[in-house]
Amino acid sequence: MLRNRRFVFPAWALLALVALILANQNWYAVGYQFGDTTKTITATGASAWPTVNGASWFWVIGLAGMTFTRNKVRTGLAALLAIITAAELLAFTDLIRITVSPSLNSQIEKASGISGGGHGNLSSAITQIAADMALPKLFIAVAILLLALQVVAIWASLSWKSAAKADKYAKPQKAAGTKSTSTKVGAEKGTAAKTKPAKTTDTKGDAISLWDSQR
Repeated sequence: MLRNRRFVFPAWALLALVALILANQNWYAVGYQFGDTTKTITATGASAWPTVNGASWFWVIGLAGMTFTRNKVRTGLAALLAIITAAELLAFTDLIRITVSPSLNSQIEKASGISGGGHGNLSSAITQIAADMALPKLFIAVAILLLALQVVAIWASLSWKSAAKADKYAKPQKAAGTKSTSTKVGAEKGTAAKTKPAKTTDTKGDAISLWDSQR
């Protein structure tokens, strides 16, 4: 079942959709000092981490590429996708190691006008950090499943190529009814051919008998 396209492509589409949904959920809510007031900025995984946004769309585009390619090109594409996904997984370790992404910290620094000075080189304007760490972990889990599926696709696409080639050169079979009809028509023609000369011979004999009687 794992080698079947009817399993690989739908499973890939489902995981890519889940990754997109997870990437567009709010991962962070950060409070920062803005003059005499405290403001809160929220950020999705996609907006906080460019790698998350890029990866989630990369998997969708990769699936489209797998659908419209054939043979060695598809196998090579699956291998390339697996290599890139593996590299992305290494970068995703920052998702659970860092509570405020560099991109989000830059937004806060621009909004507050205070750069650096805080813990971990974050803006000292940050007063509160609320991060839903379950979402990044789920996103990484989906990425691991997608990587496993891409490896399966590399192996399975070899058999997809063989099956497609066999179908291409398969000879169409004649219907039994057509063969029977052709045989029947041929037999009728043969019978007609045999009967026609016999009719001519009988007519000639009758003419000779009539001539003898008149002599």
